[in-house]
Amino acid sequence: MPYTFMGLDLRTEPMVITVPKMEKDRYFVFQLMDLYTFNFDYIGTRTTGNDGGTYMIAGPQWKGAAPEGITKVIQSETEFVNVIGRTQVFNPDDLANVAAFIVQAHRAGARRAC
Repeated sequence: MPYTFMGLDLRTEPMVITVPKMEKDRYFVFQLMDLYTFNFDYIGTRTTGNDGGTYMIAGPQWKGAAPEGITKVIQSETEFVNVIGRTQVFNPDDLANVAAFIVQAHRAGARRAC
């Protein structure tokens, strides 16, 4: 399973993770871990499904309404978040499909993303 790593700095603004639609039979997960190493939420097959979405990750001081187009707001206890992604590979020839998914999944600051 290939891994993806992201670091989110939430001191200035929330960050947005956009996940493209995934085939129904492929497992993927983005594990969100705060600075206490607590896994506080997951984006993926088992929790949010494979239809894709736009997820806003907000720090502990953030207050407000989610901008239009946000699938879910996820609040962290810390201002820094590690994201660890894993995507299922069916066979060696499938690696290009996984790489394409990983390239399409991206992050941006909330002001730029919405």
